Amino acid sequence: MNYQQALINSIFSPQNTSNTESSKEPHNAGSISDGAQAALGVYHNNYIENGIRALSISFATVAGLLDDSDFRRLAHDYLLAYPKQCYDWADYGESFAEFMYDIDALAAMPFLPEVAELDWRLMHIERAQDQSFDAASFARLQSEDSANLSFVPSATLQIMPAVFPLSELYALVHSDAYSEGPAAENVAHSIEARKRLLSNINKLVGLAIKTGEYRSIVLYRKDYKGIFDYVDGNALEAFKCLLSQNTVESVLSKFGDDQAAMTAWLQQQIEKQNIIAVHDFKCP
Repeated sequence: MNYQQALINSIFSPQNTSNTESSKEPHNAGSISDGAQAALGVYHNNYIENGIRALSISFATVAGLLDDSDFRRLAHDYLLAYPKQCYDWADYGESFAEFMYDIDALAAMPFLPEVAELDWRLMHIERAQDQSFDAASFARLQSEDSANLSFVPSATLQIMPAVFPLSELYALVHSDAYSEGPAAENVAHSIEARKRLLSNINKLVGLAIKTGEYRSIVLYRKDYKGIFDYVDGNALEAFKCLLSQNTVESVLSKFGDDQAAMTAWLQQQIEKQNIIAVHDFKCP
């Protein structure tokens, strides 16, 4: 039995569902009419189905890692525990990751809350409003003191700590490299690639549980698509300093004497529009 199947088989223990008929009060003259009861039932069912559909879109990676019936049960329980209070379904699910920590049946897949947080962040990065890129402002880096300037980070730029191998888990669901092609050799290649990925995930998850060490990922938007990459060392410290809106001097000082690394990092962030402008530094 492969790793994924073993996880999925153990994820949800059978749960007894309450009989809605047994919970109804005896019908009497003061009761809601049968027609009203039926209408409320239809509304409730529509609410649940719409909610499950919305959560499966917002948390597509979580949904892809679970069987459909298991995700439906998880989403159903969340919808009852956290009734929708926002207008747009896309804004619903902020507590979904936190909700998973209290579900004993998810103990076999301890990475799911982190995957849910990743899905939530990426979805909102993709929905964020466009920002103008002020290319002319970068000329100030050559003519003014960097201690008096600050970079303006994109609103979609984020850093997220993670214990589990989010890149591999995300690829397991979304990567085209693991989709089956029409030719038999492509299908065989896809299956073998998937087996290798599952084997690697198994090792990485086991190592993450054993060590409990956090890594960091940087999230941003490229062509309206949410993207994330692992980041560490001087680049991580530079990102943290950038997001804290410190001076340009402080951000670039994180690379020490490694001018080549600093230059490459700065060029990449400008090209990706993770840095959208240079402004006067203002103390917080």
